[in-house]
Amino acid sequence: MLLGEVISLKNKQNEAYKEQENEILKLRQQVEEGRKAAKILKKQHLEKEEKYQVQVNILKGKLEEKDKLLRFQDSTKILDDTLIFLVVNDPLLSKLVLVFMNLLKVNLAHMVRQATLMQNLKCSTGR
Repeated sequence: MLLGEVISLKNKQNEAYKEQENEILKLRQQVEEGRKAAKILKKQHLEKEEKYQVQVNILKGKLEEKDKLLRFQDSTKILDDTLIFLVVNDPLLSKLVLVFMNLLKVNLAHMVRQATLMQNLKCSTGR
């Protein structure tokens, strides 16, 4: 009878150890799953951050383009105002200035286009 009780206790103890081992394995598996999930979330976060940075760069480029356009429009208005003043005061000089100012406007427009293209290239390459 004593031997039977000892064997019974030993079996219960073995079962308790097995249950603890199973619980430890489950916990380790949960920890590993948590690590994998954290890694996936970190990767997703970095991807989203990269996408947002690209969007920010695009918006910065658009803002700079608008700023350049506004400056171009301001400089064109100054040229137009100067031309109007000259036309009113000296018709011969105004013809020469008109030709010069038209060349200047074309040149300014070309410079703005080149600057915009360079900015777009910088934004698309991320430099």
